[in-house]
Amino acid sequence: MFPKASLATLFLLAASVPLVSCNEAQPAGEVANAGLEITNARLVLNAVQGNPAAVYFDAVNRDSRAVTIRGASVAGAQSAQLHEYQEWDGRMVMGEMAPLSLQPGETVSFAPGGRHVMVFGPPADLQPGGEADVTLTLLGNRAATFRAAVLPPGGGDHAGH
Repeated sequence: MFPKASLATLFLLAASVPLVSCNEAQPAGEVANAGLEITNARLVLNAVQGNPAAVYFDAVNRDSRAVTIRGASVAGAQSAQLHEYQEWDGRMVMGEMAPLSLQPGETVSFAPGGRHVMVFGPPADLQPGGEADVTLTLLGNRAATFRAAVLPPGGGDHAGH
C-alpha cells in the first residue's frame, strides 16, 4: 500500500499530464487569434507622454462563424477601450463603441478618424520602433492577441484618432 503523501503526489502528477498534452495539441497562433487575421497593426504614441495612445489595425474573420470583438487591452497599459466616432446632438464625437460582430470573411479597419483602440496610461517604456502586445477580447471567452508596431506621434495621424 502507498503512504498518503505518495498517493497525493501520484494524483497530482497524473492530473497534470492531460493539461500538458492539451497545451501541445493546438498551435499557439490558432488559439491566440480565434479566427481573426490581424494585419497592419500599429500603436501610435501621443505627443504628450502619458496621454492616451491609439491602436489601428485591419482584421478579417477567417472563422466559419461570426466573431464579436467586445474589448481590448494592451500589455502594461492602465486600460484600453474600443472607440469610434458617433453623431451626438448634431455633432461627431468620439466615444466607446458597442461590440462589433464580423461575419465569416468580413473585413474591418480600425483607422485614424474612425474605429480605434484608445490606450489609457500607455507604458512609459514604449518607444518608436518597438512593439506592443495587444489583445482583443471576443465573445465566447476567446481572444485574439497580436503585436503592434510602435510609431511616433503623427505616425498614423493620431491627432484625428
